[in-house]
Amino acid sequence: VQAWAYGSHKFVSDSLQTVLQAGLLLACWSMGRSQELPVAKLTTFMFYVNFVLESSNEVGDQWAKIQSAIGASSNVFELIRRVPSIRDPVNLISSIRTPIQIAQSRAATSYTNS
Repeated sequence: VQAWAYGSHKFVSDSLQTVLQAGLLLACWSMGRSQELPVAKLTTFMFYVNFVLESSNEVGDQWAKIQSAIGASSNVFELIRRVPSIRDPVNLISSIRTPIQIAQSRAATSYTNS
């Protein structure tokens, strides 16, 4: 569902951006033909509009990624809070030896063997 929603959002936003760019290109073409604005200013305006459209589209992509990360983190926190259905054995804690205890027993064994 999430991938479908993101895909349809991306399709709609990219389609809207393309339609706006095509409309703007048509308007600038008609203004250029009628000599209302110099070509250099129209070109500068087109580059500026393209920059703004691409930037706003990227902001939307980053927002979608942030929302996805928030959803994933809530799932992780649910897993952390979950109480396991299989418990550890009661005497497991007393039977676990630390690396220091293992080194001490090896040292004591090698000392008595020599």
